[in-house]
Amino acid sequence: MIPEIILGVLCIPPIAAIFSRKVSYVTNSIISSLIIILSLLMLLSVIKSSSFSMGYLSFSIDKLSAVFLFILGLVVLLDSIFSLYYVNTNRIIAFAYSLSIYSMMGVLISSNYLTLILFWEGMSIFGYLAIAYRKSSQAFPPFVFLAFGELSTLFLAVSFAGIYFYTGTLNMISMNVNPYILFIALVGFMIKMGIIPLQMVEWLPIAHGEAPTNGSIIFSAAMTTVAIYATLRLVMLQSVPYISIGITLMIVGSFSLLMASIYAVSSENSKMLPAYSTIENCGAMLTLTGLFIINMYYGNVDLAGFIVIAVLVYAMAHALAKTTMFISTAVSENKNFSDINGGSIRGFSRFAFAVSAISLTGLIPLGGGIGEWMLLESLFITSTGPQTYISLTAIFAGSLAALGAGMSIIAFTKYFSFMTRNRENIKRSSDVRTPLSIAGPAVLIMGVIAPVIITVFSPVIANFTKIENIQILGTLKDIPQGFLITSPGVNGYFGFISPTFDILFISVPFVVTYYMLRGKDRGVNPWNGGLPVSDKFSSFAYSNSIRLIMKKVYFTREEKINGIYSERTFDIFWVVISDLASIYTKFSRYFARKFMNGNINAYMAYTIIALLLSLISLLFFL
Repeated sequence: MIPEIILGVLCIPPIAAIFSRKVSYVTNSIISSLIIILSLLMLLSVIKSSSFSMGYLSFSIDKLSAVFLFILGLVVLLDSIFSLYYVNTNRIIAFAYSLSIYSMMGVLISSNYLTLILFWEGMSIFGYLAIAYRKSSQAFPPFVFLAFGELSTLFLAVSFAGIYFYTGTLNMISMNVNPYILFIALVGFMIKMGIIPLQMVEWLPIAHGEAPTNGSIIFSAAMTTVAIYATLRLVMLQSVPYISIGITLMIVGSFSLLMASIYAVSSENSKMLPAYSTIENCGAMLTLTGLFIINMYYGNVDLAGFIVIAVLVYAMAHALAKTTMFISTAVSENKNFSDINGGSIRGFSRFAFAVSAISLTGLIPLGGGIGEWMLLESLFITSTGPQTYISLTAIFAGSLAALGAGMSIIAFTKYFSFMTRNRENIKRSSDVRTPLSIAGPAVLIMGVIAPVIITVFSPVIANFTKIENIQILGTLKDIPQGFLITSPGVNGYFGFISPTFDILFISVPFVVTYYMLRGKDRGVNPWNGGLPVSDKFSSFAYSNSIRLIMKKVYFTREEKINGIYSERTFDIFWVVISDLASIYTKFSRYFARKFMNGNINAYMAYTIIALLLSLISLLFFL
């Protein structure tokens, strides 16, 4: 019954958008609230799981999909409220926005591969429309978004065809398929997260950065979360965990986490920086997924359950904080940090903005900090296992994750500082104070009630481990039952935190210090990051020292122009991709002239070769 309700009511906002964008956003707010309530009731076992079919399409909702419906519902609710204040939108964008949400919800409730790939393709098409329709947008970003969306769909189509070959059905059932087929699907999901090919083409920051702000929220906070869900779902269906895939996901995820945070530090664009952070957080969740597979392979069920909860907490913390970050970008029409006016972010809304920024830096006791702690705990515990190569891999991944976490602190300190400073004569595109004042406290509340959230999410563990009642909430002296989050060790707890108590202990001295030192500014001589000293400290100067230290990563060169030395950063990844694109274009033209020339013999030879390659590929997967 629930899937029918969701699919039915989600048809209302795109229809409403034809007549009024505001009505569309209001209906999205109401419907997302309904979905939040329904998913929460299912997680609390008040409502039973349900399913239904419609021709070749089938839908169902269980505990796992309910968690992600809950997270996505929160994002849509906050984003729809913001959209009512956001002026750079119209009925076409509202229409594409609503259909993008419809597609994402459809992925979450799909119970066969045909249904999933249909809605997955819808995310790409309607996302492309939302980006391309903006008159200020160049043709490049929307086509980049669509191209990588289609590449993701292509990988999924190949993998799902292989799964059908092994199982004889398109229904999502427990399976034991060739690991190569499974990995092809995981690559398709990782492309949507911006993980593959490891930020080398930066498509996600560019495409998401060019979308209207309410679209950027949906793409970065919701679409990537849907990709995480799909990854977990496929891993859960695999009856035999493949340790090689677990190790691969752990290495790829941790490397992406580090590289994305490094590029976030140097970003000068207010929308691309949080988009890089999206890749960083997806890398963290991918690392956790790899750890889950490894620990299930070795039968470490308690740690595997802890890791599942870590992914869910990370997903929720990232979605809420990233929504707040993108709301703040609407403070100015200019995306460059040096030209942004943050004057409208004041008072409580500025505090709400700071809370979200701190969460994304991975600091306890906020949601992002809890997720970061759970990630590092999982890596440390795995590194203490008896298998040397697993231990070394976990230590390596943990080092990358820790470095990435440090870089994210630099990135969001910069982001908050330059987004909230005062500048004159910059036109504001919208009033973000009201949406910020709603979204920011949601991030803070998540930290305060983190043990409650873990309790609500805990039934999902049974979907993965087949074991009920894995203990993640422990007790210690002076900390009441239900306020302590613990990680499993060999003889009891490996580690523990109490976010609720941490917030109480931190908030009191913070408030006292703030009121005692308010208005007592201290002037210092500026150091401009190795650049000539100027009256104002720029965003580029802030990150220039990192840019110089890591010039091999950023591909930084010092150039002399008119007798003046300056630093210029080249993106080596785009240089490589541009060269590859040029080579491919020349090859395509040559191939078209030589073989696709209307000669029937050439076409027959082409068909026979394609058939042979298909048969060889089929034998390879057997």
